Amino acid sequence: MTVSRLIELVRQQGAASNSRGMELATVIAPPPGLVIRIDNMALTLDGDDLIVCESLLEHEIDYTTTPQLAGSEMTLAGGGPHRHDVTAVTIQEQTMILHSRLKAGDRVAVLALPGEQQYLVFDKVVIAG
Repeated sequence: MTVSRLIELVRQQGAASNSRGMELATVIAPPPGLVIRIDNMALTLDGDDLIVCESLLEHEIDYTTTPQLAGSEMTLAGGGPHRHDVTAVTIQEQTMILHSRLKAGDRVAVLALPGEQQYLVFDKVVIAG
């Protein structure tokens, strides 16, 4: 094998293992049956073709919060004003459901994974301004 042929083989192998990088796509159908179309390709992807970041899907999170409150005054039935000096209320170990943020027509950033058999749907994108 000549040196130039060896160099060409190394280049081909390197090109085959490099992904195309970040690309833009459009949501055709929202989750749970997510379908996207990658820009400049006649290619639609769904199901096993996609790995989606959790923040883009409906999911549950557990949280605790302590909002700061101002004292409040209220009037009780049959009585005069009644004042409570509450400065904080702690809400512990609650569960919140975050609903899908993706809908048809949304633009998303996608990344081809090595081998380009799957794409990572990274985030929703918008045009600033």
